[in-house]
Amino acid sequence: MLSIEIDPEIDQYMVNERIISVPVVSLDEYMAAHQISRIDILKMDLQRAELLSLNGGKHLLESCIIGVIYFEVSFISMYDRADLFSDIDQYLNRVGYAFHGVYNLVYGENARVLYGDAIYVAPAQS
Repeated sequence: MLSIEIDPEIDQYMVNERIISVPVVSLDEYMAAHQISRIDILKMDLQRAELLSLNGGKHLLESCIIGVIYFEVSFISMYDRADLFSDIDQYLNRVGYAFHGVYNLVYGENARVLYGDAIYVAPAQS
């Protein structure tokens, strides 16, 4: 089970009504179990578990089976042990994915970027 600690400064904007436990499976396992050969677009919004999920799809990423990855990224730490944009960017660059852009940026005080959506594309197939 994945637990998330929320930064007290950010917590004032959030309401936690209940905790729900859900079973999880890695991307690689899910693809194999359902005999899926390709994902054109993978949309992720995982609140701190982006790198954990990407690591669970390492085979898919290294094989370029995922064409486009679209996900929410944080530019500041909003959760305890949060994956920041820079961490995810480095990981995806290492496995060959190219940064395409950021969209839907949300700004905080003093025009500081808090979070937004990022898009990465698989390397061209030869």
